[in-house]
Amino acid sequence: MMRMKETGIFLRSGHRTNPLLTMKVGLVLQIATYALFATGVSAAPALCALSLALGVSKAFFTPAAKAALVALTPGDSHYLLFSFRSTVNNLGVAVAALGVLLAVRAPSAPSR
Repeated sequence: MMRMKETGIFLRSGHRTNPLLTMKVGLVLQIATYALFATGVSAAPALCALSLALGVSKAFFTPAAKAALVALTPGDSHYLLFSFRSTVNNLGVAVAALGVLLAVRAPSAPSR
C-alpha cells in the first residue's frame, strides 16, 4: 500500500521539502479567492466553492509557513516561537473584532 507521501505530489511541493513553493501556491489561491469574494458573489453554490477554495489555500499555506519558521529558527527556541506566533495571531483577531465593533457603532453623519 502506498503512502500519500510516496505518490510524488507531496515530494515536489510538500511543506517539508519546498515550503516556499507551497506557501506561494497557497497565497496565490487565497488572493484569487478573496478577489472573487470581492466581486459580490451571492449564489450559495459559488459561496460554498469559494469557501472550500479558501480552506484549501489555508491548508497549503499554514503547514508550509510553520515548517519555514522551524527551519529558520536556530536551536531549541521553537516553543517560544510558536507561543509568540499564537499570541500575535490571537491579538490580531481581538483587535480586528474591536475595530469592527467600533466601526459599526460609530455615529453616522446626519443626512440633509
